Amino acid sequence: MLSRSKIGAIIVSYNGNDVITDTVKAIVPQVGHVVIIDNGSDDLTVSVLSSLKRSFNVEILRLQSNLGIGAALNVGVDCLLNRGFEWAITLDQDSTPNANMVEEFVAFHATNQEVNFMCPVIQALDEEVHVNTSVLTAITSGNLVKISLINDVGGYDEGFFIDSVDFDFCLKVAMRGEDVIRVCQARMQHQLGDPAKSMLINNFYTNHSPVRRYYIYRNFVHMISRYFKMFPRFCIKFVCVHSLDFLAVCVNGPKRYYSIKAICFGMYDGVRAKYGICKRNF
Repeated sequence: MLSRSKIGAIIVSYNGNDVITDTVKAIVPQVGHVVIIDNGSDDLTVSVLSSLKRSFNVEILRLQSNLGIGAALNVGVDCLLNRGFEWAITLDQDSTPNANMVEEFVAFHATNQEVNFMCPVIQALDEEVHVNTSVLTAITSGNLVKISLINDVGGYDEGFFIDSVDFDFCLKVAMRGEDVIRVCQARMQHQLGDPAKSMLINNFYTNHSPVRRYYIYRNFVHMISRYFKMFPRFCIKFVCVHSLDFLAVCVNGPKRYYSIKAICFGMYDGVRAKYGICKRNF
């Protein structure tokens, strides 16, 4: 039977300063343990984390450098497994779970014990969702996943570094025949980024840096090549979304020249099956 004592939380931190404080305050009362995996943050963020450790008795694991989202999550999963936890709830540093989010997951699982992967309703994004529903993919933040399932699918892909780590993980889970269930009463606030206005597409895409766009489009190519045969509808939708995003960048995106350059190199490296941290300058 799923219970709070079996759930540990993993929060990935990177140069967030005190943004993570609300996340920690919200999740600590809801789970048995909280571990923050810091991806080589600056001194100001490290100071904030040290204060949180003293105030909330959270565990801090500092990586020597930024190894990316996937690597940090895998370190957190190993940490929880070694401490005897059976479930992991994964959180970004800018996500704030509602006070009863985990309680709602537990209540749902009490009558659906075959489910090993649950995700919340993201307020301002999925708030019109009023019934529990099966979804193909979900963002990483707020997910409650059985640790044995994470290990069964090989964990999170560290080669992606950032972007599409969540989609890749969900599709690996789907390939095992497991459902991802969005629990309508489990709710969370999450920072989606700053929407940019385009002459063609209002509020369609966020203001990403050129290097972030490199990862987005490089990993987009990896996702299409990896999953098109198994999930063609998802991949076609993925192509449409990225095509519209590229069009918006070309029309009046921030740092257009460097962003387009980063996108082109990202897709080129994706075709060449390049993974890991970006070593290009934009």
